[in-house]
Amino acid sequence: MKLQKYLYPTVNTVIRALLVVIVTGICLQSLFSTSFIGYITREDGSRQEKTLNIADQPWRHLLLLAVFVIACLIGYRIFRRFVKNGLQAAKAFRILSVVTFLGGMVWVLVTQMEPGSDPSKIYRVAMQWRMKDFSAYAEGGYLFRYPFQAGIVLFYYLLSFLFGIDNYVGAQFVNVIALTVIYLMLAKLTVLFWRDDKAAPVMAYAALILWPPLSLYVTYLYGILPGMALSLCAVYCAAKYLDTGRYRYILPAVLCMGAATVLKMNCLIYLIAISCFLIYDAVEILSSGRKESGKRWLVSISFVLLLILGVVGCGRACDRYVERLSGYRAPDGEAMLSWVVMGLSDAPFGPGSYNGYIGDVFTQYDYDTDRINEASAQEIRKILTRMSDNILGEGYLFFARKNAFQWNDPTFISLECTRGRNSAIDVPESVRSLIDGRGSVKFYIVMNYAQTLILFGALFYLALNWKSRNIRELIGAVVFLGGYLFHFIWESGASYTLPYFAILVPYAVKGFADLVRRIDGALSALSESGDRGQYLPGMLRKTGKPMAGILLFALLVALCSNRNLFRDSIALDDGEEAAWQFYHRGETAPDGSVSEMLAQLQRRNGGYCYLVPKLAPETALAAADGAVTLRPVPPDATSSSEERRMLADVEGIDGMVAVRKSGNGVLIRFRSNEQVLAVDRESENPWLVTYLDDDMNMFYEEKNVSCAWEISPAEEGGWYITLDGLALTCHDGRVALEDPAQSGEQVWLLR
Repeated sequence: MKLQKYLYPTVNTVIRALLVVIVTGICLQSLFSTSFIGYITREDGSRQEKTLNIADQPWRHLLLLAVFVIACLIGYRIFRRFVKNGLQAAKAFRILSVVTFLGGMVWVLVTQMEPGSDPSKIYRVAMQWRMKDFSAYAEGGYLFRYPFQAGIVLFYYLLSFLFGIDNYVGAQFVNVIALTVIYLMLAKLTVLFWRDDKAAPVMAYAALILWPPLSLYVTYLYGILPGMALSLCAVYCAAKYLDTGRYRYILPAVLCMGAATVLKMNCLIYLIAISCFLIYDAVEILSSGRKESGKRWLVSISFVLLLILGVVGCGRACDRYVERLSGYRAPDGEAMLSWVVMGLSDAPFGPGSYNGYIGDVFTQYDYDTDRINEASAQEIRKILTRMSDNILGEGYLFFARKNAFQWNDPTFISLECTRGRNSAIDVPESVRSLIDGRGSVKFYIVMNYAQTLILFGALFYLALNWKSRNIRELIGAVVFLGGYLFHFIWESGASYTLPYFAILVPYAVKGFADLVRRIDGALSALSESGDRGQYLPGMLRKTGKPMAGILLFALLVALCSNRNLFRDSIALDDGEEAAWQFYHRGETAPDGSVSEMLAQLQRRNGGYCYLVPKLAPETALAAADGAVTLRPVPPDATSSSEERRMLADVEGIDGMVAVRKSGNGVLIRFRSNEQVLAVDRESENPWLVTYLDDDMNMFYEEKNVSCAWEISPAEEGGWYITLDGLALTCHDGRVALEDPAQSGEQVWLLR
């Protein structure tokens, strides 16, 4: 039939062509620039966290690529000579799974980081549920705005019955199990994709272990790893069904897919990828006219419907259970279309990242979903019109910078997600160096080259297997493709795209394996014959495509490196200041002394201290009846942190604070009421207040307040504490806000 004749080449070509374009774009940016989380200084002198870019050396990447291929070629010849029976995948998988699990456990135990940022909100709501507090569903609360997060909250709520309340380390152990499942499923999928390549699955598993950004997320309690593990289990079951035709894989796939979407809604991308291949299977069978296939096509279509029903059913079951548990009916929450507005807008952190639009439009239109959707659609039309009027200056450059923001950080902000979080233990200095010191610079550099190798390997796979008749080997690549296209327009960040990039690793391994085998075969034939004229054409046929690709990259370097558009979209560079931050030049990073002070405070006092004015050391900053004041410090303020907490409880002292790095600055949180020290700007004269901030208490009060302080060392000892151009000052025995003068009245001590 005509459909049968054109079905495979059309689908195969479209998928691979899209992948080549996308992976080439990411690879070019990886060659010419590197993205990382830095900061910029605003006009008022305060600092704003922002994704920055530094210029890279493409020739170094290409040289490393050549060296890596030569090393792989040598390793392949040694392996082939001494390992006669090949690798036993099952045994290797068991060993590598143990290595993965133990490695994840070690990282959790040596860090024991409390949840921070968004995971902190999720986890604290779950713990509130354990205390029968469901106020997060009240108007303005976290789940009132984001009801789709109820699934992951419920997950950690249920885990708390196993590990105990506030035992976040136990929940992180679950992430370790999920990570082990992820690597195992990717390796098993590699077995299904390329049955004739016995070494590729083991090498893919080893490559995943040696590429650590995903494994560093085991302390990140946001459902990323459990959701990915369940989704890949569903993909594996679907692939097994397509391979064997056995129905026993359908139910596990349905259950895993439903559970995955309860934890993370963007796991629907995996569902769409699976459905595409099931529909392709049905169409292929129908177009072939094979009688022996029976009603397999009908089963494949039914499989798709069951997957959809499983997702809907699990979602509704979760909603009903949570409604019964909390007593609240699930609200509509913030409209999904408003996320697209953020995905198409600039933001302080990076193009297409969170910028607060969803919260603004949610309250502006009084939680009315229809009006919010209408306003969001209108905003999207404005953005697209502006971009279409200036395609290169607005559209192309925006998406190029968004692409770098999402895909060009070689660590995928795995270190950034760990920085500034309190730990239950004294974290080893080597680990602290890796997270936020010079060790992090070395890690970035190594991962930068590793990222380029992964991208080149994926391109080699696409080039050398273009006409592969096994269309099902592309199911993982289609998941990556779906993730890329979804986050192309959706609100995003590097942590969102990491799971999809990880799926490229097996394809990269396969690409390098095929390239090395072809080069080895051509060299062997040439060596045995000695007739270069006879075997040179054959060698070019076997290795011509990947070599042509490398030459094309070199040509792009020569032709485009000096062009403005290329520099503004591919060879991104934010200048010497960005390079200074990236390489931590000088004795410390710009905030190194502050980071070390906070680390010492955490080790010495468990994060709690008294904030004491240098000119009035007998008093400390305190919260009293919603106001900020100075209170007398207990006589034995130099005693242990536990004794001080007991003393504070007995005498009613509200002066102990937790000082920790968070987001754009430092939060100063009062122990007595868990509120932060903030500046209220509702009137012309700002004043100090205590504030129920979103990070800790899940409230979203509509107030013009700021709570991210800047701390800098004073020359005479102590610290200056400022916010938006105002300095915390001890003036005539009272605490006030004044213009920065770096006087003794503005020096504070942490005891």
